[in-house]
Amino acid sequence: MDVMMVVIGKRALDNRISLLVEA
Repeated sequence: MDVMMVVIGKRALDNRISLLVEA
């Protein structure tokens, strides 16, 4: 279980959602 992968994935997902909200 790679914690880093989960953290990076969550951050990427948060960035994607924030971009959609700002757009």
